[in-house]
Amino acid sequence: MAVPHNELSPGCAPLGVLCGGLSEDALEDIADAVESVFENPDEEGNMHAPHIPIVPLAQGDMRLRLRDVLAQLSERDSVVPSEPMLLRTPLILISGFSPVQTSLAVRRIRSLGLLPGDLQPEKSGMRWPWAKEDSRDAEPRLVAPMFAAAVPKSLDKPMRALCDELEGDHAENALKTPRPRHPSQ
Repeated sequence: MAVPHNELSPGCAPLGVLCGGLSEDALEDIADAVESVFENPDEEGNMHAPHIPIVPLAQGDMRLRLRDVLAQLSERDSVVPSEPMLLRTPLILISGFSPVQTSLAVRRIRSLGLLPGDLQPEKSGMRWPWAKEDSRDAEPRLVAPMFAAAVPKSLDKPMRALCDELEGDHAENALKTPRPRHPSQ
């Protein structure tokens, strides 16, 4: 017997969001967008939402399995690492959401219109991978964040392999869809 789409349960991972390559301001906006997905009225009609952990990923997480990072959601909630994970494309990985919640969260986060200024700041001496050697202040290109959901098959993958796989898929899909135009064009 088929289960209706809105009744499917996530089940494989704890509730939370892992983020890489985003600024602290963007993380706060993402937290608000995600929590709005879970808002429900109480008996008096006041809206309430459970707290959803938002974890900024660290460079050291690259050697851990996704399962191990998700196991630390509560302890690492909103803790900005001293060495944030460096990614070519910002990552938003959703865990423990139902399919309907996942879809709604992605739509709400996309509606934030995250732009290059919402990316984590460059470290001193770092050059964007696409910038020419002689271009010191090359502007970051407009890159839409990549979205992913924790699924049972991905839990035992090291974050480095998972991020490489996601970036490859994201780049391949970007070639298939028209690129968004920069507002100044």
